[in-house]
Amino acid sequence: MKTHNIYIALILVLALIGCQKEEVEQLEASTEVNQIIRTNATEITPSNKGFTIDPVAEASKLEFSKSLQWTSFLAARTLKNSASARTDFHNGSDLIGIYDMNELLDPDGAFPNFNEEFRRVLVLYAAGRPDLEHEPDRPLTGGGNGMPVSAQVQAYLDFVLVDHCIELFVPNGLNMFSTEYSTTGHPLNGDTENFGYRRLAVPIWNDGSFINVVDIPILNELYVQNTPNVIIARPDRSGSFNAQTAMSEFDTADPCTYSQYAVNFDLFLNQ
Repeated sequence: MKTHNIYIALILVLALIGCQKEEVEQLEASTEVNQIIRTNATEITPSNKGFTIDPVAEASKLEFSKSLQWTSFLAARTLKNSASARTDFHNGSDLIGIYDMNELLDPDGAFPNFNEEFRRVLVLYAAGRPDLEHEPDRPLTGGGNGMPVSAQVQAYLDFVLVDHCIELFVPNGLNMFSTEYSTTGHPLNGDTENFGYRRLAVPIWNDGSFINVVDIPILNELYVQNTPNVIIARPDRSGSFNAQTAMSEFDTADPCTYSQYAVNFDLFLNQ
């Protein structure tokens, strides 16, 4: 009887050891799986796959995005201020509503009133007198960064007319009977919408003061279909070498290919 009890006890001990061993193996297996998951998760992160963000390129992209917003914003202020500028704009439009900034700001070109008013508005903003304005973030180049007013103005004009090729796209054409304007810049990625600004026909009372510009959180195709005078500033690849007069004979780089952006700039909000 005692021998029988000893056998039973031995069987129980072996079974217990077996269970503990299985639990340890399961724990080890689970730990190994978790380690593999963590390792794989780490391996697919950009830093471990060799994908890094170029801070210089990102800063340049942000600067250019701000400049596009700023250019369309100033153009809207110009058109709202001046009936003569609106006439220039209307008479000089092609059938698809595209305006080259180099042509718009050519003192001897076909848009003399627009050119004069745009430059006057630019000086006012550089001097810090926006008059009830809620405005986009200014670009560092010529946007109001502590330089004298004349230097700010020249820096901005050089950035837009020499360093880049920028055009305005008005998808619905200019409505001469509306004094409201909506503006944005072309996204520099594949987005089909962007934020923007709406210049109102008359100021409205908001949070204790009058304002005449409001944010547009989402400016997309639906917005364009239902809103007059939408102005989009965008890069112009067809304007390659617009800035060639400022380039030395040894500089063969085209500033207007925009090869760093895998985007078709002709498609955004082009109905």
